[in-house]
Amino acid sequence: MEKHNISAIGTALVYMTVILGCFYGCEQEETGDLLLSDIHVVNVIRGELIESQDVLIVDGRIKRIIPHGQGNITANLEIKATGKYVMPGFWDMHVHFRTRKLERDSFSLQLLEENKDLLPLYVANGVTSVYDMGTDIIDSLRLWRDQIHSGKIIGPNIYLTGPKIEGNKAIFAGSIKIGDRDDVKNAIAQLTEMEVGGVKIMGAGDLEVENYYELLKLVKKQGLQSFSHDLEILSAEESSNQGLSALAHLRGIIHECFEEYDSVVAQMNTKGVRTPFHPEYNSYVDFMISRLDTTILRNKLDKMALNGTALISTVHYNAYRATPSSYENVFFKPLRYVGPLFRRDVKARYERFGKASAQQMDYIKQVHQGNTQVLNMLPKTSAILLVGTDAGFGNRAPGTGYFRELEVLASGGLSNAYILKAATWNAARFAGMSESEGTVDIGKKADLVLLEKNPLGHLPTEETLWGVIRNGEWFGEDRLQGILKSLEEKHDKNSGN
Repeated sequence: MEKHNISAIGTALVYMTVILGCFYGCEQEETGDLLLSDIHVVNVIRGELIESQDVLIVDGRIKRIIPHGQGNITANLEIKATGKYVMPGFWDMHVHFRTRKLERDSFSLQLLEENKDLLPLYVANGVTSVYDMGTDIIDSLRLWRDQIHSGKIIGPNIYLTGPKIEGNKAIFAGSIKIGDRDDVKNAIAQLTEMEVGGVKIMGAGDLEVENYYELLKLVKKQGLQSFSHDLEILSAEESSNQGLSALAHLRGIIHECFEEYDSVVAQMNTKGVRTPFHPEYNSYVDFMISRLDTTILRNKLDKMALNGTALISTVHYNAYRATPSSYENVFFKPLRYVGPLFRRDVKARYERFGKASAQQMDYIKQVHQGNTQVLNMLPKTSAILLVGTDAGFGNRAPGTGYFRELEVLASGGLSNAYILKAATWNAARFAGMSESEGTVDIGKKADLVLLEKNPLGHLPTEETLWGVIRNGEWFGEDRLQGILKSLEEKHDKNSGN
């Protein structure tokens, strides 16, 4: 039998050890566009942290997530993020881009430009997706959406509902008017041609109930989402039964949670009390909210969730509106980043609110109390909450208002984990984008928010915002502040300041 060469065998074993070692432990270098190094990942679905991870981003998507230092990965740009936190970008599910004028005169053209300037303002505050709830500038929005997608301008993902749908006595410019069943069919056909994802229906006014329900049915059949404004004379639960996708305001349910609801609505219809412009409207709604029964509320929330109907928050407006001393910080301070026409409109609006009668203030407080009762009840139900601010011309400035919305949700008794899930995952899932957005996971779009503090313990604010990644593009503190500074300087100049 031939003797083996011990030296040769030893050498072979060494080589085999090296090969096997590399096979199991040595990874080939992987390169990407952006690397978040040593960052804590927030799991918004489970409300948990995955500590000290390296997140590699390639072509606007998350390519790898591995424990820090355990992989051989590099990137064109590495962000050393030790002690920082990353979560999905925020969704604002109720915004408005509009001029409130169809004629393109100098006023509306300037306001059109001011609307466009809102786009980077959203990103600068961590909002990477927005859902417009009724516009009179649909063509511009579609153009901006395409320009954002191609990287020509900075802005969030834009989801559209197109012009609002109202009755024949429409209040808003550009609304599609509904008088009969033929109008319903024509409205859906128009909106489908506009390539919208949803339809915003103003449930009050002179829109007939039968036409309203027909709209809900046809919208669902068309594969679109439906959103309805406050429904004091209509039941949110019944609208949900008829196929409503979401209440545009949380307060849309607080008026109907008492035994005598049907008889009170019948009385309102007899008197023609259908809109806030009627002198008896506020007193009726005030009475309805005061009768709120939490057992009825809980049952309605569960039934609506079973139907897949969501509720969009928009609560910070009423929370602060009844306290004029808060206007400066909450509503006026953010105006430095928007145009002069926008500034003038919002200031006039809230100065008028500040002079409201005691009865009007009591009504506003009652709405806030009703909203708070709903917020308290949400975690006890299977309700689907989405976060929205109702920002836009005629209402309030976008940006920091999103953080005020989160604060009011927390003051209503919701945990940070519940709020973060509503602000991200719930919204992405509702919009049909859960496969590509809403969580920090491999394969998902890199629309991310980076924070100084753990958002599960410290609710995100403008002060804790450390960076934003929009479609894989890094916006650090300096760049975010640069966006805000350029907007402020531009609009100060246009204002003559």
